[in-house]
Amino acid sequence: MTHRRSLVLALLVVTLGITLLASSVARADRARLPPVLGTATPTPDFFHESKPQEVQAGSQVDKGALAYWGTCMPCHGDSGQGLTDAWRGRYGAEMSDCWASGCHGDDHPPQTFQLVSDALPPSFAGPGSLARFDNVQGLYDYILEAMPLSLPGSVTSESGWALSAYLLQLHDTTPGDLRIDGTNASALPVHRQVSAPPGALPGALALA
Repeated sequence: MTHRRSLVLALLVVTLGITLLASSVARADRARLPPVLGTATPTPDFFHESKPQEVQAGSQVDKGALAYWGTCMPCHGDSGQGLTDAWRGRYGAEMSDCWASGCHGDDHPPQTFQLVSDALPPSFAGPGSLARFDNVQGLYDYILEAMPLSLPGSVTSESGWALSAYLLQLHDTTPGDLRIDGTNASALPVHRQVSAPPGALPGALALA
């Protein structure tokens, strides 16, 4: 009887150890997961002040604004101005040097990335911005393939279209209330504002 109790007690101890180990592994795995696009919370206080309102049934541009805030704003600025000296200055003296050790220099930690000083994150607003893109399809494809620099290829298709719509707004070429997707993106220019005719089908611009 004593031997049986000892065996049961040993099994309980082993089971408890396995449970604690599994819990520790699960917590470590969760810590390594990338933030959900559009819901990440930037650290500096002024980021929280500029967070767009979360609207469940918001427009595509609204959703793009939230995704931009959580994913793009740290490098591209709160109004799409790019990584200017003024924008970096908002971070404060200790954080404004993006090339300092432990940030985005050539010795950056694994969870960040290197910033090349002569190829800074560009502006999305004003003359000359987004010059490499002729149409929205090209802009969307680039976002999905290369952004964000911290985790390229992690943007979902829905977030990619929403971000494209928001970038057009920053660029002052938003196509009105038209919802951007694969049926019309190739026909939508980045540098000229167009709009769909009243009552037009989703693919009308592509056929125009």
